[in-house]
Amino acid sequence: MIHGYLDPASGSAIISAVAAGGAGIVVGVKTMMTKMRLRKRKEIDETEATEDEITDAPTDGVDETSDELTQ
Repeated sequence: MIHGYLDPASGSAIISAVAAGGAGIVVGVKTMMTKMRLRKRKEIDETEATEDEITDAPTDGVDETSDELTQ
């Protein structure tokens, strides 16, 4: 008993659909990985920026390299 028949065009369409689905999954995963890397890098950059702001903060508005301190 034959319950169904797939001609060559139907088989080709199925293969194309499977290939397109696989390519879509790969592109989706790559996109998500890129977004996670960018988010992680942004968090790292923000952390470094706040550390730089802390270390570069002036102390009481006095510039330590000015000549006024030595006089």
